[in-house]
Amino acid sequence: MGATDYSGVASQAGVVFVVQGPVTAGAPDDMAAGSLLGESPGGFFGTQVTGGVDLDDDGHPDVAVHEPYADDPAVYLFLGPLEGARLASGAMARIEGTPTSGGLGPGSAATLVPDMDGDSYGELLVHAPRYADGLDQAAVYIIEGSGI
Repeated sequence: MGATDYSGVASQAGVVFVVQGPVTAGAPDDMAAGSLLGESPGGFFGTQVTGGVDLDDDGHPDVAVHEPYADDPAVYLFLGPLEGARLASGAMARIEGTPTSGGLGPGSAATLVPDMDGDSYGELLVHAPRYADGLDQAAVYIIEGSGI
């Protein structure tokens, strides 16, 4: 679960607490098996979090985290198991938009989905709502889990 206003590493850098269910009453950091820490001031890392799909077929669910308000907005991919504290810079991958699209700022999204192409690996979908500068065009990037 994301806490975008968290100021652990930098002011309003954000954090994602990794909580393995079932979820019970209590503060998220008390239940968290791990945490993913944003590093960009005002980046609001954790604005969107998606997980529960194993992209690399190692038996552990993976997580993608969106940071839309950083100077260079991006989606970060973390491979499980997700235990302990990890910095955004330690992510397995950092996905950015094209320079002409305004990057992956507000309005963009990511989701992990089960296998779409029959190779037994899940996929990461990234939506870029401003794909072409000045045009009302969007794009969805598909990152195949088998390529990770």
